Amino acid sequence: MSIDFPTAKELKGAGYPSYGLNDGEVFCFSDSHEFDYCIEGCRDCHKDRVYKYRFIAPTLSELIEACGDEFLELALTVNGGWLARGRVPGYDEVAALENTPEEAVARLWVALQKEK
Repeated sequence: MSIDFPTAKELKGAGYPSYGLNDGEVFCFSDSHEFDYCIEGCRDCHKDRVYKYRFIAPTLSELIEACGDEFLELALTVNGGWLARGRVPGYDEVAALENTPEEAVARLWVALQKEK
């Protein structure tokens, strides 16, 4: 999985577009926060499971595109983490350091929304 439950929940709470939630790929989380990565149209695959949470599962390129011109860079650090940096015009730079590139850019997108 490219993003974890807290990040998926944070993206949704910050208003990340959920245009694909009914048609595209989603993360489905049960009460225990176990997940299945599934195509929404394939409901029969997991009909025996009850899901409490459903979140969009954006790809790295979708996350970067969502950041728009405010996205500056994504870099692998010497410690093995991923650093995503961005800037809102008129504000200082914002950054996010996470374990995966998707997590870093997702957290950057959320941070950029807070700066607007």
